[in-house]
This record gives sequence, structure tokens and C-alpha cells, in this order.
Amino acid sequence: MNRFGYARPTSIEHALQLGAQENARYIAGGTNLIDLMKEDVERPARVIDISRLPLDQIEEADDGGLRLG
Repeated sequence: MNRFGYARPTSIEHALQLGAQENARYIAGGTNLIDLMKEDVERPARVIDISRLPLDQIEEADDGGLRLG
């Protein structure tokens, strides 16, 4: 597994800023991503843990994306 940075933001805004960086991946539980990293399928430079953010609502946006919050 390659070396990577880890961040646990305390706000949605900070999580979005971190996610805009090149080759960043979000995790909330992380087991799938970590397994893929162990197999060298995924090689993110930074892993962003959003498990402690107040994400009590998920909506599909008009553009096909997701709105979390």
C-alpha cells in the first residue's frame, strides 16, 4: 500500500476543500477503499474521513450529483 495523507475535517466546507485536492478520496467507513488500496487498485494521495460530520440527509441533485448535509 502506498503512503497517503489522512484528514478528518470538522465541517462540510473543510471536507469539500480537502476533496478538491488532486487524487483525494472520501471515506465514511472505509473498508472498501482500504481493501482496494491494499491491492493497489486505488492509490489516493489523501483519504478524507467524513464519518464524524453532521451528514443526516442525502439528496440527489439536479445535475446527478449528491447533496450531503
